[in-house]
Amino acid sequence: MPGWDIATEDTKYHHYRLRKPSNFIEGSFRTKEITSGISMVMGKLKDGSGNMVAQNIMFDKDKYTPEQAKKWLEGHPEIKKAVEVQAGPGGECVCPECGHTQEHETGKPCNTVKCEKCGHTMERKVEKIDIDKYVPITKIDVEKRVVVGIVLEPDVVDLQGDIYDAETIEKSAHNFLKDVRNIGLMHRQFGKNVHIIESYLAPVDFMLEEKKVKRGTWIMAVKVADNEIWNDVKNGKLNGFSIGARASYEML
Repeated sequence: MPGWDIATEDTKYHHYRLRKPSNFIEGSFRTKEITSGISMVMGKLKDGSGNMVAQNIMFDKDKYTPEQAKKWLEGHPEIKKAVEVQAGPGGECVCPECGHTQEHETGKPCNTVKCEKCGHTMERKVEKIDIDKYVPITKIDVEKRVVVGIVLEPDVVDLQGDIYDAETIEKSAHNFLKDVRNIGLMHRQFGKNVHIIESYLAPVDFMLEEKKVKRGTWIMAVKVADNEIWNDVKNGKLNGFSIGARASYEML
């Protein structure tokens, strides 16, 4: 269960613990900075899922007292909710043969469980989520009237306080092109004079202007033919766009 470990004289950080370190694969931990003095530790669970999930949030005790750390977390419910959903138990195994479902047992992958009804090997039940994202403009090509933005980045807390692994990002990017292909501003569709011309997953780490882009990041380029919208882009009035997509995810 989530809980606090307060720093002592011999330790540097307060920890909002989500899972025990012993539940993770040794050597899989990565630390991501959320903001100055606050970082998130993520790793791969031993349950065989292969997904990076949050293990704890660290607060530098030189910058945050225990009370300030707790107040910060409570003041950012989107981050608290995102990491606690990851840490929560539950989920179901489903039989692909007969459709029977049974509760997933933490630490026991569904593909090691036999269906109680027919004896077939179970699979993890996959749910659907709708992703509604604001995409900040990272690059502007004035000559071509093209703007480029990062939609989702693997294992990073985004502007909405959500975290997605590379597999979920790949599914949502593919489903977007297959089923949606709509972009807008504040949920208002741009119309026929604004077109998605590129939507791709970064095959390697690279630099996009001054932004470091990691492998697996979903990137989108949009051509703006509408004069009014383009003027808003150039004047800085419009600095991003919104998209909707659907992805599959597994309850961990």
